[in-house]
Order: sequence, then structure tokens, then C-alpha cells
Amino acid sequence: YTLSSNFYTEASKVYHQSALYGTAAMIIEEDEETEFRCETLPIGSYWLGIDAKRRVNQFAREIKMTVMQAADMFGEDALSEAHRRILETKQGMSEQITVLHWIGPNPDYNRDPLSRRFRSIYIDPSDSTNPDRALRIGAYDEFPVIAPRWKTYGDDVWGLDCPGMMALGHLQEIQKWRRTAALAAE
Repeated sequence: YTLSSNFYTEASKVYHQSALYGTAAMIIEEDEETEFRCETLPIGSYWLGIDAKRRVNQFAREIKMTVMQAADMFGEDALSEAHRRILETKQGMSEQITVLHWIGPNPDYNRDPLSRRFRSIYIDPSDSTNPDRALRIGAYDEFPVIAPRWKTYGDDVWGLDCPGMMALGHLQEIQKWRRTAALAAE
């Protein structure tokens, strides 16, 4: 199944980001066509949390999508009344909304033997009529986010001292030298 999924193309992005920024995140979700689908997220578009053993066990992000995409992902019945009206007026292809997605430890896991270890919750923060209603609540047996971090010390969540950060001083020096050489040539 890995050949028909997009794992290898997304994994190369994870390697690139972790070397450049010290941290990367890729979410792996089930997919009906390819069994699973991977998505590497841009640095700065997500939040990570760690447990007492300093392992990443929480993930949060904002997702920008059109109302039509939200209806496709969550079903029309899950959308707020305002967003269902937008769909009816056929503006759903262009009207953008923000959805919040959180994945973390399931507090019911130890109490309920049938529950899964991690919970996933999607909410629409703009739904003022029913702010506690989730667009979708899901669960996972394993944490679905791969989040490699370069060097971490103590309770650091984000990776440090990656090759990209180590090269930054040299790059700035080369840029300054080039600027000076360009001024001298001028």
C-alpha cells in the first residue's frame, strides 16, 4: 500500500523541514482509496505538545478551507446554520472558513477498555450558536502525527541546532560579503 499512498513524497518534505528548521510534522490519516494518506504541514502552521517522557503526544492546527470542502469533509449536517445557508446560495466554492483541529491523549482511555488512546476533535470557532458542538470527533490507537525534532534539551518542544540553523551565520556572512563586493564593483 505504501507505493499507492503519498508517503514517500511527504517523507522527503519531513526530512527537508527537520534539517532546515529543526522540527517537522506529518499527519497520517486513513484513506479509502490508498489505505492511508500523509500530509506534511508547513512550519509555523501547527502546535505540538509533549508528555512527561518528552514525547510528542499533542498536535493542534488551523485549517483554512472553503465551505464546500468542509461539507465534503464533515458532511452538511455537521456545519453551522450560517455555513449551510452559504452552501444553498452556491457561494460555498469561494467562501473560506477556519477549522481548528486538535489531537491528543484521550482522558477516557484508562477508564474505558473499549476507548482508543488518542482523540481527534475538529471544531468551527465561528459557530457562535453552538460553540461546544464538534464538526467531527475521532479516535486513534496510535498517535497519527510524526513529529521529528532535531536536538531537544529538557522540556523543549521544538528542535534546536539543526543544520539549517548552524548554516545561518555562514549564510549571513556570505550575503554581507556579496553586498560589499557588489558595492565595490559599483
